[in-house]
Amino acid sequence: MTATLPRAVRSLPLLARLAGWHACARSRVHLSRLDDTLLADLGLTRDEVRRECAKPFWA
Repeated sequence: MTATLPRAVRSLPLLARLAGWHACARSRVHLSRLDDTLLADLGLTRDEVRRECAKPFWA
């Protein structure tokens, strides 16, 4: 069944996953660059941010 679908359609799930992983990694980079005042506004500590940023991109 999948062999009859166009390649672009078959690739969508993989591309969506890759886009999600990229967005997650990018968000963690932005989070790591926030100063302590902004982190406090978000209710986060520097230690929590370090733990989050240490996760692999797919987690």
